[in-house]
Amino acid sequence: MDKNAVLWALESMLKEVDPPKNVIFIDDAEEFIIEKVYKLEELELKWNEFKEAIKNTGEYMAQFIGDIDEILQEQKIILNFPITQIQNSQES
Repeated sequence: MDKNAVLWALESMLKEVDPPKNVIFIDDAEEFIIEKVYKLEELELKWNEFKEAIKNTGEYMAQFIGDIDEILQEQKIILNFPITQIQNSQES
């Protein structure tokens, strides 16, 4: 890492400072807009629909969410797994 770039970054936190000549700026990364389709209050009623949507995105934890049969929402959310899946995972 270039010490001049680090020094510039630290100084520019306090005041506007022109960057060193050897610093290359990369264009802003592509922005991703995440549309929130499901509201927390609706998850209990739309759980199966939500699970399928998550599975189709391939997001992290999609398999875990797909294994949850239902949720109950009161003051907290309660996840309900089939007992056979829990037993099988403990045996592995």
